[in-house]
Amino acid sequence: MKKYILFAFLTCLFIISFICGYFFCSNKLIKKINNIEKEKKDIIEINIKLQNENNKLKIEMENINANKNEKDYTHPIDIEEKNCISQTNSLFYYTCEEKAINAWNSDIEKQLRNIKKIMEKEDFEHINISQIEWEKSIKEDKIIINKFIIERKGLIHNTIGTALITELTKKRSLLLQEIYNNYKEEIELTKDTNKID
Repeated sequence: MKKYILFAFLTCLFIISFICGYFFCSNKLIKKINNIEKEKKDIIEINIKLQNENNKLKIEMENINANKNEKDYTHPIDIEEKNCISQTNSLFYYTCEEKAINAWNSDIEKQLRNIKKIMEKEDFEHINISQIEWEKSIKEDKIIINKFIIERKGLIHNTIGTALITELTKKRSLLLQEIYNNYKEEIELTKDTNKID
């Protein structure tokens, strides 16, 4: 009889242990499933946010491009930038802007060399001083654009900020190109006038 009671007791203890273990494991499993579901929801939310950012970026770039008239695209750098944007995922438009900034900076250097070749030394000194001041100014503008636009969350701000820097650099390059063209034209007119006299 003691054996049966002991056997019944051990069987009950085993059954209770099994049931407790089952519920304990089930609770762990349920917690893991809940965590996985929560992570899945978080991933879906992040994906939705990225899609919204992507859509905003596309709209913003369309607005930027709509504000540029066709005359703006006559320069080879503008054409290259437009082609890059049309072939790039909107999340990476800023890389096209960075390429354009580098191209405009190279063009600025080219324009300065061209101006220096044809301009009197005293006149070029004014251009040189202006260039030094512009470089200080663009450096400060970049700091402000980085702090208040690019460093905000979302790739759209990176693209907008980089596009602003592109425009500032482009304006400087086009200004120097205009100075070069006008000065060169003035020299040619002077030569033509001297030939007539």
